Amino acid sequence: TPNDFCINLSRSHQMPFNTEAICVFAKDFKRKVEESKWYSFPTPPPAHFLQLEYIKLSLYLHLHYVKDVYTNLKKSEEMCHARLRSTTHSTHKTRLYMSRADCVTNNDELIIHNDLIQLIGSQGVSSDKSDTDSDGHKVYLIIPPAWRSKELANLMCTIDSMIISNCQPRVGHRSIHGQEPRYQVPSSLINEDVVAPPGLPLNCYKGSWLTSLLPNERKKLNAQADKWYNFESGKTGQVVLG
Repeated sequence: TPNDFCINLSRSHQMPFNTEAICVFAKDFKRKVEESKWYSFPTPPPAHFLQLEYIKLSLYLHLHYVKDVYTNLKKSEEMCHARLRSTTHSTHKTRLYMSRADCVTNNDELIIHNDLIQLIGSQGVSSDKSDTDSDGHKVYLIIPPAWRSKELANLMCTIDSMIISNCQPRVGHRSIHGQEPRYQVPSSLINEDVVAPPGLPLNCYKGSWLTSLLPNERKKLNAQADKWYNFESGKTGQVVLG
């Protein structure tokens, strides 16, 4: 009815509900102009403006414009949120890489891996996404890069464990706000989109991932095909072919 006019902009204007709503509006608008003297000053509108089909078309065009504006605003908001999420994610990866680099540099046992960590950069950092565990606590699912070998992943886990240990407050001391790391849990997810850092020793890359590359992709990777990284000594040696 005119007093509780409603139209569903999420559906087509040709659906029965919207068609009826447009008719109700057109008839009410025509009645109010002709009987209640809307728009009577300085002169009444031309008669062809008061034809029902013309009023219906005008309303449809107006609603179509409103819907377009709303849709574009929603798209703009979604793009803005997507950029914000991407920036936040990138910042987290950079921060974690810097923590790893700092940990390796200042640890007598891990310093042997400093050159490798610097060469890998933030591309060696796993992605993650928030989730909720069975107790309702917020956790982050680890999403490792597809290119990273198991040996390299184990090294990263060792470094991360050392970072967590370093963040623990000493006995009798309170923890510093903001130091608590994310609570990450393993997952079966794999990040296939992340770009692998080029020029690493061959065993830093996952074997199955290497074999899946096209010849031109393998060339761009520029892997040290004749080099093998020793994850215990931190030294790179020649591959011995049998």
